[in-house]
Amino acid sequence: MTQAHQGYSGSSAAAGGGAAAGAGGGLNVLGRPFQHISEQFILSTEEIGRGRSGSVTMCVHRTSNERLACKTIPKGSLQSEEGAGDVRREVEILESMRGHPCSVQLLAAFEDEEFVHLVMDLCQGGDLWQRVQQGGAYGEGEAAAVVRRLVGLLRDLHAQGIMHRDVKPENVLLRREDDDADIAIIDYGVSVFFNPGETFSEIVGSPFYISPEVLHESYGPESDIWAAGVILFVLLSGALPFWGDSDEGVFRAILERSVEEEVEREGVWESVSEEAKDLVLRMLTRDAALRISADEILEHPWLQDNN
Repeated sequence: MTQAHQGYSGSSAAAGGGAAAGAGGGLNVLGRPFQHISEQFILSTEEIGRGRSGSVTMCVHRTSNERLACKTIPKGSLQSEEGAGDVRREVEILESMRGHPCSVQLLAAFEDEEFVHLVMDLCQGGDLWQRVQQGGAYGEGEAAAVVRRLVGLLRDLHAQGIMHRDVKPENVLLRREDDDADIAIIDYGVSVFFNPGETFSEIVGSPFYISPEVLHESYGPESDIWAAGVILFVLLSGALPFWGDSDEGVFRAILERSVEEEVEREGVWESVSEEAKDLVLRMLTRDAALRISADEILEHPWLQDNN
């Protein structure tokens, strides 16, 4: 984060208690006076990404000329207090991850009569899925570096009582084009706060990365570890462990297909170390109670050997 970030007057993004009527009589999501983003930033019309709740474009700070990313959420799409609460929760989670090296950084938040704008640092290396599609499977050293950072972030999220719930390669951005392991996790749009032992039943996430317990509608933070295990599988092999012709087919594969058989197939897995395979299998253990924890992953011999 550069020094220019410190001066953004919209950067105090902590939300108020609930939605209220704004100065224009419309929904007030962030619970503070409306402020137009155009006072400080020039917004591009070219979309560089899209999340569940809005589009992402580039923006330029009028004084520093710094290029940043802006997630724009149309308030008309929120429909209800629940939708507004989802945005407030996303902002609160982003605030809680301020300064974390492996999370995208929220630098300012603006709200006017029509939109909520979240200004964040700009990652210029694309996402992890694009990188694998273009460059193929990662070597074990680079894969270990990515997983170490990803799981380190998940450990820190879980320690604060936050579950991401949409961990996938498309939500892992590369900060620079010349570094395949310098990552930033994005899109906390479906993330939730949880208490120890609390379980959730809402099925959210992206089909290829959903854990068995999410499909069984009783899950906790262990589901994030499963999704990270799918990412590790993708990094090492360049392919997904579970697939099907439809979402239902993918879900059936998640519940039934043998991961052990996949990692013993001839081909790309022949060159993968036994230690790496062991970590994949432990992260993709179907029983969440037996699945390896974030702390155990970070102490796993494969990560230690590739440190």
